[in-house]
Amino acid sequence: ANGITRTTVIYNIKTITYHGFQPPGTFPKEVLYIGKLSPGKGAGLLPDVIAGTIAQNLAIRWTIYTNGGVLRPMVEQALASLLTTWQVVIRPYVPHEELMAHIGRVAAVCIPSVWHEPLTRLALEALQAGTPVVITDRGGSREVVKDGVTGRLVPVDANAIADAIVDVVTENDAYRARIQKQQESLTNTFCVQPIEQHLALYESMAAHHAQKRTLGVILPPGGSLRVLDEHGQKSRYIIYLKHYAKYFDKVFLFSYEPELGVDLPDGVTLVAPKRAISKRWYMFWLPFAQHRYIKQCSVLRVMQMDGCVPAVLAHWFFRVPFV
Repeated sequence: ANGITRTTVIYNIKTITYHGFQPPGTFPKEVLYIGKLSPGKGAGLLPDVIAGTIAQNLAIRWTIYTNGGVLRPMVEQALASLLTTWQVVIRPYVPHEELMAHIGRVAAVCIPSVWHEPLTRLALEALQAGTPVVITDRGGSREVVKDGVTGRLVPVDANAIADAIVDVVTENDAYRARIQKQQESLTNTFCVQPIEQHLALYESMAAHHAQKRTLGVILPPGGSLRVLDEHGQKSRYIIYLKHYAKYFDKVFLFSYEPELGVDLPDGVTLVAPKRAISKRWYMFWLPFAQHRYIKQCSVLRVMQMDGCVPAVLAHWFFRVPFV
C-alpha cells in the first residue's frame, strides 16, 4: 500500500529488569487493571468482568490503577456497591517501580482491550514480574501472551474474560511456573533482538547519509524529561540513550519544553526550545526551529508513531531519514 514494498518489523525494546519470583502459594487472589477507563481499553466491559469473577470466587479482589477516562463515572457507578467493600479499589497512578512491585504480588493482570493493541508493554512487564496475563485477542496480543501457558487469550466478551481470570487465579502456581521457564525467551525476543535490529538499521542508514554518525531522538508530542519522569518512564528512556551513545558519535535529544539542569548520559545533548510553546504548534515547527541540529543528524529516531510529524518534515526538507 502507498507504494511501500519493503517493511521490517522490529519490536519496541523492553528492557528487562529481574524482580525476583515469590514462592508458590503466596499470592493473594488479586487482579489488576491498569490504564485509562476508556472504550478502547475495554473499560466498558470491566464492571461485568469484575462481577463475573467475584460471582464465581468471592475471595477475588480487584485494584484499578487509572488517571481517569471518559468511562470512569460509569465504572464507578456500576461498581458502587463493591467499592464500599475491600473487593474493588480504585487508585491513582503510582511511580513505575511501585507499580511493578505490586504487579509481582498479584494473581493476574487483566487487559480487556477492545481496540487492536499494537504490542502492549503492560503484558510484557507483568510476565517479566512472573504474573499471568488475561488479555483480549486483539492486535499484537498473541505475540506476547501464549494462551494456556503464560496467561489467557480471550475474545472481547465479559463472560469469557471473567472465566479466564478465574482459571488463572485457580491455577496460579502452574501458570507462574510456566512463565518462569519463558523468561529467557522473553528477554531474547523483546530486549536483545530488538536492540541488535535497531543498531543494524541505524548503522545502515547512517552509513548512506554521512561519515560522522549522529542520531537525533525525538520525544513524543509534548514530551520532555520532566513529563517522562512524572509518568515513571524517564529511566527507560535514559537506558535507550545510554545504548545509543555507545554506538553513535553524537546523540541529540529533542524535547518539547525548556529544560535546565538535566543529567544525561555522556555523548547526549539536549535540544529544547527556549520558551514554552504549544506542543501542536511546535510539532510542526521543531525541524525548522532546530534545523542546525536536525541537519547534523544521520538518522532520526521517533519514539512514538504520533511523533512522526517533525521527522517527516525533516525528511522532506532536509532529506534526513528516520526510524
